[in-house]
Amino acid sequence: MPTQMSDCFIKLGDRGLTPILRILSATRSCSRHHSELLNGQNRGVHRPGTASALTGEWGERTQRIARWLLERSAVHVLASDARPEPPRPNLSAGRDAAAEIVGSEIAGALVEDNQAQ
Repeated sequence: MPTQMSDCFIKLGDRGLTPILRILSATRSCSRHHSELLNGQNRGVHRPGTASALTGEWGERTQRIARWLLERSAVHVLASDARPEPPRPNLSAGRDAAAEIVGSEIAGALVEDNQAQ
């Protein structure tokens, strides 16, 4: 993640705005530098996770990264990443996979409560 982004996140937070990064487990750079993504957590950056990444629809490597981020409270919203081509989104399966990792209360918040904020 470029250094300038950190400054940008801070400036947005100072103005009462919450930056939301794109769905992390889908990014190629995330697979190489996923530990750096935790740095933004202290700057008020919200990060969505993808249901199909948690269920393994995008492969084992992406699933490991998605689980790693979720285990470290680095996922704030669980999204379906709906798209016309496969893999078809299955938010319920993603919520169930998240519940196995963080419990059903947090998984429910990722799908319902946090998205309303």
